[in-house]
Amino acid sequence: MIHYYYDSNQNKNAVEFQRYVDADTLTLRLISETPPESIELWMGMDIDGVGHGDFDVYFPKFYTRILTALNLQDQGIDVSLYQKEDYLLDIYNRLDDKYKELDVLILNSQPHSGQFATYNVETMNAMCKRLATKYKIATTSPVDDSIPCTFTDGLAIQDIGAISTHAKIIVAVFSGPLKACFNQYTKQHVKKWIFLLTNPVKMTEINATLVDNVDAVDSVLEEP
Repeated sequence: MIHYYYDSNQNKNAVEFQRYVDADTLTLRLISETPPESIELWMGMDIDGVGHGDFDVYFPKFYTRILTALNLQDQGIDVSLYQKEDYLLDIYNRLDDKYKELDVLILNSQPHSGQFATYNVETMNAMCKRLATKYKIATTSPVDDSIPCTFTDGLAIQDIGAISTHAKIIVAVFSGPLKACFNQYTKQHVKKWIFLLTNPVKMTEINATLVDNVDAVDSVLEEP
């Protein structure tokens, strides 16, 4: 049995965690209960000189580090960033049709770690409203009643990952919910990724464009 100790101040919704947990394999516990022999998994630390901003390189190293700690490094377990998460397709099939076959999935939730320093709710909402006149879209934070919103409908991060498996384009503030979109099915289906952030990251396995202001999104979408 694996015990995972998490900080409830950083991850305040235990229900989100529970949806990813196989109860026969892993239990969640508060970080205050961490024993001295525990293994540190904070992703702020470089691995072999590679920082977590170099996503396609860092994540395989990070997963390999975990497997090595568990003595599972020789079991042929996939360590890529883009995992084959079949359960996402089952979730997708149960979604309301308003979340299916989106032209643009917009992850517009406010970041809390300085990833997108110029985030502004009014500017973001204005962009979403503009795009809604041209495309079938959904957002992760409320804009208005005419635009489907995962938060309004009580959907979780895992559901956002499922929606992403059949979206054509993803426009995203580079924050926590985006991680659910890094799966094999979304990688294969999404034709264009637009990341809103002011801290640079490197994504080499997908067609990603990094922009540091919301107004740049429209022109990137119009590019072939």
